[in-house]
Amino acid sequence: MSSLPRLFVDLSVIARGDAGTGIQRVVRAVWRALGKEMADRFELVPVAGSAAGGYRRIPADFLERPLRRLPLPWGKARLAPRQGDVFLGLDLAAHVLPRNVGQLQRWRRRGVKLAFVVYDLLPVLQPDWFSDRTREHYRRWLELICREADQLICISGTVAGELADWIAANHVRSPHIATVRLGASIAASGPSLGLPTDAAENLAWAGAGTTVMMVGTIEPRKGYDQALAAFEELWADPAPGEDFRLLIVGRPGWKTQALQERLRGHQLGGQRLRWIDNASDEYLEHLYRACWGLLLASRGEGFGLPLLEAAAHAKPVLVRDLPVFREIAPQGVAYLSAETA
Repeated sequence: MSSLPRLFVDLSVIARGDAGTGIQRVVRAVWRALGKEMADRFELVPVAGSAAGGYRRIPADFLERPLRRLPLPWGKARLAPRQGDVFLGLDLAAHVLPRNVGQLQRWRRRGVKLAFVVYDLLPVLQPDWFSDRTREHYRRWLELICREADQLICISGTVAGELADWIAANHVRSPHIATVRLGASIAASGPSLGLPTDAAENLAWAGAGTTVMMVGTIEPRKGYDQALAAFEELWADPAPGEDFRLLIVGRPGWKTQALQERLRGHQLGGQRLRWIDNASDEYLEHLYRACWGLLLASRGEGFGLPLLEAAAHAKPVLVRDLPVFREIAPQGVAYLSAETA
């Protein structure tokens, strides 16, 4: 048995399947980096929790072989933390933690330190953007980590400030708040691979005009509604020689069904507008290279990976004027503040 303390890394969501979101890309990248950077300080232990059986050890190849079901919490899967160990809530598993908080409380009494990554506070700051279930899960999770954690690790200074303000306004216990700024290297994240059969045609289309790309799940806060209306105005009265195109790369999300139907049935679909709803990271890299620039019209973010990804490809970037974008953006980024097309 190793004499090193254990670092139990919660991977409850991604262990069952990679949703392809920005958070999941961060989880993959940090998990890989921990294995390289922490090997001489910790024994790295991947764990996942369930609604009924508590946290247990999972196979280290979960990214290559997602789990259909978690191993039973005994034998090699059973966890027996001791003083000096650390539990890191890396994955955003707001629906899992409340069912297992008793287990973590017992671990803490044994001398285990608890730390959680906070990606944003949007479900409590902008509840209308989310479903009732998401809001309920998130608020309960946030209250629990404030009460139980030794440290909360925020992905930007903006999130850290919002968290401190929320704690003060809600009169809850405040753990130590740290900030660790994210990187934006797709290649370093253990990227998902694969190109669809129509990839070459889509890439040629993206490179043939002034193609502006938007990246992110189709959900209320992302500003797709405003962006589509703006492009429809451009398309209705184009200047001579103008060929603006809109490329959306993102999975179908929630509370945007009418918008999704507009995108799928748009009269200029395939000509001036395309929506790729299931792009691998490899494909996304090709699309960044093919497009002319990036539009990030999101009304709220904890970080903003597409901003830095597009900048890394030396593309023009136009983003909504949000504090977090001002915090992380390199020089040369342009900002928008309008709420109309």
